[in-house]
Amino acid sequence: MFDANVPRVLDMLSPTDVVLDTGGWASPFNRANFILDTEPYETRGFYRTFGGAPFQGPTEESFTEATWIRRDICERTPYPFADKPIDFVICSQTLEDIRDPLWVCQEMMRIGKRGYIETPSRVAEWPSAHEDGSIRDSPVCHTIGGLSRWTTRRFAS
Repeated sequence: MFDANVPRVLDMLSPTDVVLDTGGWASPFNRANFILDTEPYETRGFYRTFGGAPFQGPTEESFTEATWIRRDICERTPYPFADKPIDFVICSQTLEDIRDPLWVCQEMMRIGKRGYIETPSRVAEWPSAHEDGSIRDSPVCHTIGGLSRWTTRRFAS
């Protein structure tokens, strides 16, 4: 998640909200009660291996190994939740990398009452060529809707 948006999202959550982070393995949102990802709990926080943040949000994890749901989020079987038990669904920096983002959005809308989706811009996903001939990742990142703009909307039923 774009760092500037972390406190904004946290401010929208009540202490009793049930939160799901979809695809959060690389840098889990620690306020999430559930994480849904194909990678195992024991290897969470992958971004720390190259100097990135191992987690986002509070330092204490709200999820546990028991609430870490390991599955392919694009597999076309319903997520293991009834309709609308999740107060807030987060999906950050994930939809652009998966094979079936429409299925994932459909399931998030089915299980979640409201949520936050963030994807990078094309500029952030494509490497940047520089005058010296080198290619480096671009530091630009933004949410859907514009540079460092954040949106949270209730999911339509």
